[in-house]
Amino acid sequence: MRRFRWTLVPLALGLGAFHSPAPDCPPYLVGVGDLPGDTFLSTANGLTPDGQIVVGGSNADDPDVPNDGDSATWLHANQGFRWSPPCTGTPQVLEGFGYPFTGVHPESNAKGISPDGAFVAGDGTYGPSVPTTFRPVLWSSPGTFLELERLPGHASGSASDVSDHSPVAHISLPGAPGRRLVVGYSTTGSNHAHRVPGAVPVYWAFPSTTPMPLPFPTGVDATFGEARGVSRTGRVIAGNLYHFVGGSLVSTTACAWVWRPGRPHGGFEPLVLTQPAGRVSGWVAGISDDGSVVTGMGHESLDEFGLETPCVWRGSGPPPSFAFGPPEILPVLPGSSGASVLGVSADGQVVGGQCVIDFVTHAVRWSGPGLATLEDVLVSATAHGVATDSWTLWFVTGLSADGEMMIGTGDHLDENDEFVIEGWAARIPRP
Repeated sequence: MRRFRWTLVPLALGLGAFHSPAPDCPPYLVGVGDLPGDTFLSTANGLTPDGQIVVGGSNADDPDVPNDGDSATWLHANQGFRWSPPCTGTPQVLEGFGYPFTGVHPESNAKGISPDGAFVAGDGTYGPSVPTTFRPVLWSSPGTFLELERLPGHASGSASDVSDHSPVAHISLPGAPGRRLVVGYSTTGSNHAHRVPGAVPVYWAFPSTTPMPLPFPTGVDATFGEARGVSRTGRVIAGNLYHFVGGSLVSTTACAWVWRPGRPHGGFEPLVLTQPAGRVSGWVAGISDDGSVVTGMGHESLDEFGLETPCVWRGSGPPPSFAFGPPEILPVLPGSSGASVLGVSADGQVVGGQCVIDFVTHAVRWSGPGLATLEDVLVSATAHGVATDSWTLWFVTGLSADGEMMIGTGDHLDENDEFVIEGWAARIPRP
């Protein structure tokens, strides 16, 4: 059943300044915690530009959620959450979004949050059979959501990100909040995998729930794709295109879809981002607040983990009509086989991601010409000696606009000296 009320989460104050909360708050590293349940596991997936709200997922082990009966790995149902880091003046308690739909394996995933913190994009499972299928969802608060439609004939879909504004016109609804642009994908596949034949990149001109397919570039050999991120104004969308032959993935193409005001019929114009030299493909992971910086990687091999080339595409020219040149290749840690870039600050000068050494991932920060692991940065003098204890920080997934707040996922010893996987947040001054 579709449920939606025009009830918004309280908006955080001071968003326009884009500063991390409480400038006098000392640097720190803290775990986000975990929803109640037997298995401790959480991930931090996104945060607002001011760093005041984090969204992610946690294994909930909800006793009211039945096991599917066929897959022991699905015993623990993932549930999306929101959380406030320290020094925000708000309770540091995970708020679970619940399970939007009923089915054999209820699940919810919080993937992105609007810059003003009012909406969270993601998906939820539904259906009576395994594998389960997913519906795209836009939450305004825990338990309050809007189900977004999929393209005709499509079984699954997901929302990845949501803007504060939208250049796309829509029919106004009485009492509705301001229009937004939600991006994601719709797929014919009956599962959550977007990198499979049948996936189409789409956007929703909220409050409309009707998906609109994003155009593929002329002359680009791609068959399916996804939209991963959108700028604050909704004028720049970043995503990936995929090319399959006989059901096998043979290449990916990083792409930026740009809104061009004044075009004859309006719409988005796809711009292909140049892949790193010598790599078989490029892949987009993140986008800056104004859409001028896109982060990602180049693939040396589509089948081998850890051989990625970290890169950043920087736009030039007046927004949103950016011209993106060749990618800037970032350095890697000594001994790394590869790396990837995920989060980026508003000015594009601080980015975070991971380096892979002997198949082990290490969370890293690139700042200007500098590169260091998050553990080294946290214990350095500039970070006032924050102890990382037993933490191993795997990767950075998001940054605040000023580049001082970072989130990601890692593992550490709990009070029982057992390793647990947990999302984390850290406040680290820029060098």
